[in-house]
Amino acid sequence: AEGLFSAENKKALPLYPKSIGIITSRTGAVLHDIFHVASQRNPAVKLFLFPVLVQGDGSVEQIVSAIKYFNQHKELCDVLIIGRGGGSMEDLWSFNDEQVVRAVFASEIPIVSAVGHETDCTLTDFASDVRASTPSHAAEICVPAQKELLQRLSFLETSLNNMVKKNITKYHERLDRCLDSIVFTDASHLLDNRYQQLDTLMTSLCNITNKQLTVKKHILDILSEKLSVLDPKAALKRGYSMIYNDEIIVNSISQLNKDEQIRIILSDGQISATVNDIMKGM
Repeated sequence: AEGLFSAENKKALPLYPKSIGIITSRTGAVLHDIFHVASQRNPAVKLFLFPVLVQGDGSVEQIVSAIKYFNQHKELCDVLIIGRGGGSMEDLWSFNDEQVVRAVFASEIPIVSAVGHETDCTLTDFASDVRASTPSHAAEICVPAQKELLQRLSFLETSLNNMVKKNITKYHERLDRCLDSIVFTDASHLLDNRYQQLDTLMTSLCNITNKQLTVKKHILDILSEKLSVLDPKAALKRGYSMIYNDEIIVNSISQLNKDEQIRIILSDGQISATVNDIMKGM
């Protein structure tokens, strides 16, 4: 009910552990089997032994202490193997103890259980992250084979070299295409074309500018002619005059009274006069 045996609480084993902690008896086949398989698969992986009693009085406390020790010194190892050889149910009973089971579950370091033979089953097997059928199997699970790693590295090296060569070839081809382009093979010809285009554009610009100036001058002449027609001085030269009454141009007899002083503007001067008579019509 607490989830001590639940699959979702299992921790994944490290793919490439640098070191492994072993909790088992100092004597017996378990330690020998683990060391033998681990050294064959990858001698570079370090093994740390915490010797404990695996049955009888004091075994539970020692197993729990070993798990706690490795968790307090996590820098020592990346994964733990708890193991012992086969035996009767009584011989394996320490690995059914609640203290051991809870210590296995609480471990922050992944634990592989290798208790008894394949047919044996303890609560530690259920609480551990991975159960191994034998101690040798536990070593196989935890220690990556050096030969396989080297083969993998060789494959990756070959793949990387092929990829680099392919990229180098591709960029060499691109460089060759660039070097064969007209920019590099005949830059002067390219510049000549650009100069010719520039001359054409300058000629077009000058033509457009002269044409615009001609149009603008023609418009200016028309406006000047219209302005000269509207110029009151031109009308005065043709014999007309302008009459002012107190600086107001007179254009109707209704604006004048008899004996009123007026000013007459001619083309070459002005006259002061008095209104003697006002008559309608021409």
